Amino acid sequence: MGMSTLFVAFEDFILSRQAALCSPETIDFYRRMLEPFLALADGGRPSNRLVREFLSTVAQRGVSSATVHALTRAVRAFLRSAHEEAWIDEPVTARMPRVDQSRVEVLRPEEARRVPAVCGFEDRAWVMTQDDSALRRGEASALNCDDVGFHTRRSIYGEEGGANPFRRPCFAE
Repeated sequence: MGMSTLFVAFEDFILSRQAALCSPETIDFYRRMLEPFLALADGGRPSNRLVREFLSTVAQRGVSSATVHALTRAVRAFLRSAHEEAWIDEPVTARMPRVDQSRVEVLRPEEARRVPAVCGFEDRAWVMTQDDSALRRGEASALNCDDVGFHTRRSIYGEEGGANPFRRPCFAE
């Protein structure tokens, strides 16, 4: 398999993602993640060893485990697609690396009481919403003002029967 065939497989993969209505950000993610892999392949046949060499090289540059994980996801998706579409004969696997989990620091009660006092109005509203809600940090940070019924003290995101069928209280009862 020459570099041109691998490049054609890459372009076919990108087209398949566009046809699947992936967001422009997702398409950009695949392009950014896969270009270094394609450069390393340099006309060679994709193999398990090539994938390991690529990931090892990236990891040795001192990037985070999350970056290595993201690269692996992209390479794995591309190689699966290339095999399914018969661009490559043999399946090539990429084992997902472990992502280091950092410990989230928890504030002591007296520290938590001081936080709103040093916040501006908008930050104070976000801090108080997160403090008073049952939402996780990522969920709370993804909220928009329209997502919360401040008068009813209930979240209004997650339509029943929709993608997130769970309507749960945003605030402690």
